[in-house]
Order: sequence, then C-alpha cells, then structure tokens
Amino acid sequence: MMIRRNSRSQGRLILASPAMVVSACVLLLSLIQSTRAQQDTPGTQEEQLDYSYDPTSPIGPSRWSQISNAADLSPYAAYPTLDLDGNECASTYRPSPLHIRPTPDRPFAECIDRHEMLTRQIDPNMSCTPFDATFSITPHTLKMSFPPTDDPLQNGCFRPRINLSGNFPEEFVFSWLEVHARSDHVIDGKRYDAEIQQVHLGQGEDDYMVATVSVLVEATARRDNPEFQWMLDQWQEVADGMDRDCRETRGGGGRRQRRAAATSATMKGRKERIERRRKLIREHGADVIANFALQTEEDYARIYFGSNGQLLNHKHQPQHRRAQYGEYSCRADPRGHGCPGYGKRRKAFPHTLWPTIYYFGYRGSITAPPCSDIVNWRILDVPLEISKRQYQQLTTLMDSYRDESCDMTHGGGSKLDRHGENYQPLRDQGAVDIFHCTPDDFRWWMYLPEDQ
Repeated sequence: MMIRRNSRSQGRLILASPAMVVSACVLLLSLIQSTRAQQDTPGTQEEQLDYSYDPTSPIGPSRWSQISNAADLSPYAAYPTLDLDGNECASTYRPSPLHIRPTPDRPFAECIDRHEMLTRQIDPNMSCTPFDATFSITPHTLKMSFPPTDDPLQNGCFRPRINLSGNFPEEFVFSWLEVHARSDHVIDGKRYDAEIQQVHLGQGEDDYMVATVSVLVEATARRDNPEFQWMLDQWQEVADGMDRDCRETRGGGGRRQRRAAATSATMKGRKERIERRRKLIREHGADVIANFALQTEEDYARIYFGSNGQLLNHKHQPQHRRAQYGEYSCRADPRGHGCPGYGKRRKAFPHTLWPTIYYFGYRGSITAPPCSDIVNWRILDVPLEISKRQYQQLTTLMDSYRDESCDMTHGGGSKLDRHGENYQPLRDQGAVDIFHCTPDDFRWWMYLPEDQ
C-alpha cells in the first residue's frame, strides 16, 4: 500500500498496481545510479577545459577541433552514459548552432511532436525550487545548476523534467542552464541579445543524449523582468565575492577561487528544506519515490489513451483532448484560454522562463567543445523580454570571471571574445532538417485544477 500525496487523494491509501511498483523501482534505481555517476557539480571540470570564443585566439572556434581532451574535461563528461565520442567539432553530421529560417528550396519540416513539452506537477515538498540552485561564473559563461541527484538523502530534490513527444515514458531531467550573449542561434537573420540554454539529461534508453531548451532573450522591455533580475542578483553576489577575495589577497600570492556559490538567497532555509525532505523519506520510504513514478503512469494514460483505451495520435486526431477530460473535449486557444474549468499546468523553475510552448527543433550538437552530436534542440520561437539595464548587468557579469591571478582587466581568466561575448559562429545546415511547431500542430495541454 502507498500513500498518495496529491490534492485528489490526500490521506487516502491507494493500492499500487504491478506497473506502478515497476515504475517506482525503475525510478529508484535511476536515483541510485544518478547519485553514483554525478558526484560533481557541472562546470567544475569546464574551468580546466582550455578553449576560447575569441576568433583570433590560438584556441578560438576555428581551432576547437584540435583540443584533444575536450570530451574528458567538458561538463558533460560528468555523465558517463552520454555519447561523447571524442572531439567532433570538425564534424558536419549534426552541426550547431544554425541559422534558422525557411527558404523556397528548404522550407521547415513538419512538426514531429504531438504535444507541448510536458512537465511534472510541482510537489510542494520534494520538487527543486530556485533556492536549491547553485549559481556559478566560469571562464566561458554564467551557469545555474540543481543538485545532481533526486535523492533527498543525498541533499537532492526532485528536478524538473520534460517529456518530448514520442519519448514517453522516458523523460529528460534538468541539470543546468548556461547563458550565451549574444545568442548562438540566429532566427531569420536576427541574432538575439542572449540565449539561455537549459540542458536536460536523457533517461533510460535515451541516456546517451540531452534535450536543450533554448530561451532567446531580447532587451526590449520597458521594465525589469523580476524573475530574471533575481537570477542576475545571484550571479552578482558570486561576482562580488570574487572581487572581495581579490581585494583581500591582492599582492599576497594565490587564493582560493570562488567558482561556484550558494548565495545568501539560496542558502536561506536550505538546511531546513533538506531536513524536511529527509524526514518525508524516513517516514514514507519508497512510497515517496513511488508517488513520483505514479504521476508518469497517470499522465501517460491521459495523453495517449482516450476513455475507450484507443491510442490517440497527434493533430490528425483532435479528439485526443478527451484523454484529459474523459468525454469533455475542448481545444484551448494559443494562449491557453477557452476551456472553462481547466487550465495550464504551472511550470517549475527554470521552466518558468519559457514565454511560449512553441519552438523550432532539430537534432544537433553541443555548441562548445567537444561539439558532440547528442542534442535534441528546442528553441522557443518567442523571446524572453528583459530591460536594457538588465542586459547591461548581464554582459558585465559575463565578463566578471577572475582567475587565480585576480587580473581585473578583460581576459583575467575569461575566455570570451574581445566584445565580452560567447556565441559560436554559425555552422552550415547541411542535411539537417529543422521543424517548427506552431498552434496549428498542438495547443496547451489543459488540466483540472487539482492537476495544475
């Protein structure tokens, strides 16, 4: 028996089916494997990986293919199941980044996805929050990461997940995000002010690849974006700590570099959050993990099967919405309105940064050494708007990394180009097909209030 902890059945015992038990065991095993394989926070190795975004540098983009240890020192190397087959920066098989635009002889391919990138319902006790994040400034970028495990007994939390159409029940688990300014990808001739790349690790049969959701950023807002400002504040605290360390040790030789930090905001209440999650595990044991797996099975049934058990399919069967509401059928408008009594599911941080559910997609590669072709790209087609003041703060932070010498001039350990930017030059599209998912392909998935 297991206690199910959502609003529809609080305090009510539900008999676990064999399939639920198997799902729980698989998830529990993945937690154990994740803890063993991911002992380090992503980014610590990257500072040893010597490459630059400066085109005039001997380790600039045109020479990335000559970096022999790129696959060993990349932050992706912390995950041994990923298919990092040496240095692939010279490969033309699945290149990234690309200029995304249709042409008369090369229109966009048909959207291959049946639904939006689906996310888990937020667990108020076990899901990761912004305050579980670690912010870091590396020689190449700004990063934010969650604990490398879902296991609360290992100081972890349930990390956000996305389901890409056709991959169910496998999911991609958020691990870290990094900022590129200006954007790596160009959309119809426009290079955006920045690009936030959210890296998700594949699970199960997909554990050799990643799904990266790119949020393009445009500095056109008349007011500050509050959520983005909170993130800037955390990176600012890390940068201020670096500068403070340099001032205190100037002229005194080497120092301990503050490469990653739990900021004052993220430290607040961290011990209490960890202990609360551990207590739930101690009291309910594997049932807590089983509940997490149970949601996967329930969502699977809603998404792919109707009330009569018939497999439902893509835009060619609009009645697939009945899988969500039984016999009730409703097609929401592109903004998620128009279905009385139903609504969109709340996103967990950092998916809260998504300004839309529609995107361009293609199979490509990592946009830094070792350039491995393991990425399922989803590039949101509406940019996140921030203010010009926020963009100025962002670009200052991008160039705030200091090495052990505490060099305060540009280049003091930073591997950005001379403009303080870190985007990779565009690659030729070659044989890669780019698709565009729009409201004509799917609409917001709608949920009952207790499922939102």
